[in-house]
Amino acid sequence: ESRWATDGDVKQCCLVAEFGKPVTFSRAVIEECVDYGVRVKSFELQAKDGSGWKTFFKGGAIGKRLEVKFDPVTTDSVRLAIDGENGPTISEFQLFL
Repeated sequence: ESRWATDGDVKQCCLVAEFGKPVTFSRAVIEECVDYGVRVKSFELQAKDGSGWKTFFKGGAIGKRLEVKFDPVTTDSVRLAIDGENGPTISEFQLFL
């Protein structure tokens, strides 16, 4: 019943999850809060790589619920980088092995 949101005029944004230690995952579930319309045009999943970020998955619109699979990734931080319109808002961002 909660969501992560940006201001209405934001088009590009990032949601970062820091784990405190390296974890491995190969699947993500992302849910956009579509009560306000579909606002995500595209996204990238990125893993912390030293002092920078490395993209390991690129996708288009998210919509109500999107599940994606990819080769296993091990990192202590992951970033959901969004290109959208009118203030993207995310209700769930989950990672699984």
